[in-house]
Amino acid sequence: MKNVILFLLCAFCTWGGNIMGERQVFPVINLNEVRTSVEKLARMTDWLQEQSAKREKGWNLLENAVLMEGRLVGVGTEELEKSEGYVTGLYIPVDEEARMILCTPGTNRFYLAYYDGNRKYLGSEILLLTDGIMMSLPQNCSYVSISAEKDIFEKSILVQEGQKDVYIVSKEDTQYRSIKKAVADVKDEGVVIVFPGTYKENVQAWGKKITIIGTNADECILMNNSANYHTPPLEISVGEVRNLTILAEGYGDELKPGAYGVHVEDDSLYKNSLIFQNCIIESDSNSAVGIGMRGGCDIQFVNCVLTGKENGLFCHDSAYKKYTGLQKISLEDCILEGREGKYAMRFDSQGVTGAEVYVKFVNNTLLNKNNKSGNNLLEIRNNGGRGNDTNWMGLKNFYLDEESTENNAEEINAK
Repeated sequence: MKNVILFLLCAFCTWGGNIMGERQVFPVINLNEVRTSVEKLARMTDWLQEQSAKREKGWNLLENAVLMEGRLVGVGTEELEKSEGYVTGLYIPVDEEARMILCTPGTNRFYLAYYDGNRKYLGSEILLLTDGIMMSLPQNCSYVSISAEKDIFEKSILVQEGQKDVYIVSKEDTQYRSIKKAVADVKDEGVVIVFPGTYKENVQAWGKKITIIGTNADECILMNNSANYHTPPLEISVGEVRNLTILAEGYGDELKPGAYGVHVEDDSLYKNSLIFQNCIIESDSNSAVGIGMRGGCDIQFVNCVLTGKENGLFCHDSAYKKYTGLQKISLEDCILEGREGKYAMRFDSQGVTGAEVYVKFVNNTLLNKNNKSGNNLLEIRNNGGRGNDTNWMGLKNFYLDEESTENNAEEINAK
């Protein structure tokens, strides 16, 4: 394509004067300069095509914006002002008929500017935002630019109502007032944004890639009080859960297993990842979280509080030869607590040949009020033959990541 453009430019310069039947005199053309200009044009064309492709992918509008480093929107002026450490997402297309949803970790400052279809400046404002907000756009607004400190910008989310594969749940005036219904309407992959409220339901998200994001961990509450093992508040296997409180209330029948707060046990986890961040998860009748891993999985907990009847977390490796292989689970900056017994966490090995399970713990606290010594807070069981000295805690197929450190229980610190 570049060669074709160069050929046409040269041809025009050589023969263009004969088009009208008159000989024209042209200045001498520097072909190197022409070639350089053509190459620059081609690179710009490629970049624009790349940016266009990005806008057609993903669900977070900030990810699809063209970024300008070190700038913020000057409130009250259409100019962009220099500010160290800030970045600006420029001219993000929006629908003025839809409300915009902005979510951020913690309390942060944002600068917004609004433009019409011709990118003519309409106005701007400063938002000091905690967690999340839903807001209407100015009349005739077709584009927004948004600025924030770089690390905050990268962790924030901007979506709008009606956006493909994005589902907004709120007790107020939105399409969905139920997390369960929103998740049910997701076909294969989607994002569910949850606004404050208490949602009493059993959310079934197995077999899909689901991202569930609450705007405030303390005020976005998913709960179920059936205490039935088969109807926990959340069943999920692939995706991400952020900023939610998840409660399995009720004690149920002592002779039957109770409900986890979150249950992870589905073959779709095979070769996929699942992340929990800034969540509070509790169960009155079982572990807060119950996990059955699959080969190729990567499960992460970051800044979470897990409180269960006897354990904050119960996890076992794959029990199926078909889904064995490398399996990973990590916990960072978490608190795990058992209310009864003497443990805070339990791991089981199924002993399936071919399994290789790596566990990683960084800066976690294990608690149980019946075991104030802080020793032996970890329960382990080998269900398929004992491991050897190279295995973590003698669990067959289990290995402790060498970066495990700063935990209050020695069993989960690498020596």
